[in-house]
Formats: sequence, structure tokens, C-alpha cells
Amino acid sequence: MDEVYSDLIRYEVDLEQKNAALEQAQQFIGSVMASMSDILVVCDQRGKIQQVNPALLLLTGFAFEDLLYQPLTVLLGEEEARALRPSEALREHEVRLKAKDGGFTDLVALNCSPRLERHRHLPGMVIVGRPVGELRRAYQALNAAHTDLKQAQKQLIQSEKMASLGRLVAGVAHELNNPISFLYGNVHSLARYRERLGRYLDAVHAGMDGEALAALRRELKIDRLMEDLGPLIDGTLEGAERVSEIVKNLRRLSFVHAADRGRVNLSQIIRNALHWVVRAAKH
Repeated sequence: MDEVYSDLIRYEVDLEQKNAALEQAQQFIGSVMASMSDILVVCDQRGKIQQVNPALLLLTGFAFEDLLYQPLTVLLGEEEARALRPSEALREHEVRLKAKDGGFTDLVALNCSPRLERHRHLPGMVIVGRPVGELRRAYQALNAAHTDLKQAQKQLIQSEKMASLGRLVAGVAHELNNPISFLYGNVHSLARYRERLGRYLDAVHAGMDGEALAALRRELKIDRLMEDLGPLIDGTLEGAERVSEIVKNLRRLSFVHAADRGRVNLSQIIRNALHWVVRAAKH
């Protein structure tokens, strides 16, 4: 009798220990399921819901009692539910789950795997999903921000190009202004000289006597005019040549005939470029 009682006590102690271990295992599994941010649905072989985690309940608004032993169609449409089978694995199947309020959730990427027990028996399937709607909206927002950034970068580059062009144009304008001002002044002087020479020639052709013609020659300063006429013409030609040289240098920098191959004076091109950079920096 004592031996039977002892066996009964040992059996009861073992049973309590196993129950405690089972409770700990259940608490552990429950805490893992509760901490999952991805949704979890466990179904039997017929597609009836056996277990869900809090993440799914939070996403859909259902209570656990609303889903327990219900078919998958309570969460999915008919075709979408048929796509999930215990015998086949499914990866990244995007769907919208039904919500308790009659609406639908954001897109969820579902992964379905067979649930195996001992001896490779298939009692059902495990469905894990991750909401991707918010992630896609964040990606779209990021993509839009990136597009705006590229557009702003293009505008900034264009603005810098225009600013550089403005500085270059200012330098070119200043460089051209000197010889053009010189040409403008010389042309005005030549116009005055032409008027005085016209008056003097008119007097010569009119047959004015020598003494009066000499007096007019002194009055109009014809001798001084003739002395000044040579340097004036030379200066005008020099100014015109300077303008022509500036235009040629600009054409060399513009590469208008880029398709034509030929020898170039690289040092001269570099000197021209440096010259215009310095001129632009000053203005």
C-alpha cells in the first residue's frame, strides 16, 4: 500500500512539473506572438482559423472570438483564400484584409507555409504577413522628395550657369567697350575733319584767291588736321582689329565647329580662357 501511495505522489509531482513547464511554454509562445509586429494566422487543413496574434486583431479590428474556427474568407476574398493552401508555400502575395467595420486594410504581403507535425503530417498552414501600404507611401514620398531634390539641383545648376554666363558677358562687354569707345570717338573726329576738309575743298574749287585761301587754311587748321588724320585712321583700324580679335577668341571658346577635326593651339586656347575668367572675376 505504501508503495502504491509513493508512486501516486511521484506521479502527481511529475504531473505538476509538466503542467508548470507547459504553462511556461504557453506563456513564452503567447509573449512571442504578442510582441510580433507582423500578423500571424494559423489555420487547419480545411482553412479554418485556429490562432491569430494581437497584430492581426489590431490591424483588422476583429476580436479573437470573431475569428476562431472561422474560414479564411472572413479575412480574405474567395479567390485570395483559395490561393492559400496547406500543401504549397506562397511568398509575397499582396492582398487587402477585410476589416470588422466592413472596409479593407492597407496592402499586406502574405507568406504562407505548411505547418508540419510529427511524421511530416500536414495539419494546416501558417500565414505571416507584413503591412506594406505605409511602407509604399513612405517610398512614394521619398521618391517625390528625391525628384524635387533633382529638380532643385537642376535649377541650381542652371542658375549657376546663368550667373557664370552673366559674369562672362560682363567681362566681354567691358573688353569690347574700350575699342568700341575708341572707334566711336575717332569716327566723330573724322566726321568733323570731313566737314572742315569739305569747306576747304569747296573754297579751292570756287577759285578763292591765294591769300584768302591761306587764311581759311589757317582758320580750319588744315595742316594740323592732315597731320592728325594718319594716326586717327591707324587708331581706328587698330580698334577694329581689336574687336575682330575678341570675336575670334570667343568663337574659339564656343567650339561652334566641334565636328571639324584639325590642329589647334592649345596654349592659346588656355590663355584665352584664363583671360576671360580673369575679366569675369573682376566684374
